[in-house]
Amino acid sequence: MSITYNSIFALSDISWRAHPDYRGIQAYDLVANASFIGVDHPSRAFLALAASYRHISNEDIVSTQSRALVTARQLDRARILGAVEASFVAVGANTNLGIILLCAPLAAAAEQGGDLRRSLQRILDKLDRDDADCAFRAIVRALPAGLGRAEHHDVFAPASVGLREAMAEAADRDRVARQYVTVFAD
Repeated sequence: MSITYNSIFALSDISWRAHPDYRGIQAYDLVANASFIGVDHPSRAFLALAASYRHISNEDIVSTQSRALVTARQLDRARILGAVEASFVAVGANTNLGIILLCAPLAAAAEQGGDLRRSLQRILDKLDRDDADCAFRAIVRALPAGLGRAEHHDVFAPASVGLREAMAEAADRDRVARQYVTVFAD
């Protein structure tokens, strides 16, 4: 992907002048139709979706063409980043980060249908470095209380491993990270 996750946070308020009922649609349209140089179509769709998810929860208004340009995992990342930004803007801190990180794999597994536990296992097994980088950017943006530096897989540095491996490093000190390792055994 040719964009950075910080671009999403920079574009998150692009539709600030629009009526609140239309901000999601306006954000989507502004980003999808902007004259960015060097941004390919899938990256533009990802940015537009993330900007719109910051303002909406009704996916019916999101373009099916844009959804077709991104993978299911990129769509999940857009939802996560949009939710983190929406929470941050609403209260000045991100009180929902843990909920977002817990719900994202559960929602993706439920969308697959079938046995939830097996679907969740497949989702968690597929988490890669891009997923870790997305989660790291969301964590840094949220800046939760007690967040410090880590010797391995520090969220302030680019991810070097998949999200599940990074969560395993933090599982002894973070209950959300523990769920990624134990396949939500709690």
